[in-house]
Amino acid sequence: MNEADTEAAPLTGKDRYLEFLLNPAGDTMNREEIAKELGVDRKTIWRWEKGVDWAWIKEERRRRYAREIIDLDKALFKAAKKGNIRAIEIGYQRFDGWVPTTGLVSNQTDSEIEAEMQKIIERKRATADALKATNDAG
Repeated sequence: MNEADTEAAPLTGKDRYLEFLLNPAGDTMNREEIAKELGVDRKTIWRWEKGVDWAWIKEERRRRYAREIIDLDKALFKAAKKGNIRAIEIGYQRFDGWVPTTGLVSNQTDSEIEAEMQKIIERKRATADALKATNDAG
């Protein structure tokens, strides 16, 4: 067997597209950008998508990026333990499939939430002081 026999055959356009789908770096690109990157027409991407086994893509991505996902989960837990509200929300979504629907979870930053909590505490103190003054006067 010579060296030419052991070389992998070049990937077809559709195979290159499937490899592209398996790479999370391509998640932010639209079909037109993907087509340009692969040197094909946008309609070709639409045609290829019809035959994609999306369940296989999802499982293969999990298999390929398992180690990176572990590191990502560790960073997520670390941020959540420090009180990062968004990290806590993502953690619940990731591990429990929980998606907030009540509006109780906010997109505010931690400092914005802390400032809002401080305002609430000050209002409660003012109310308590006013009640105490009313009781003392009466």
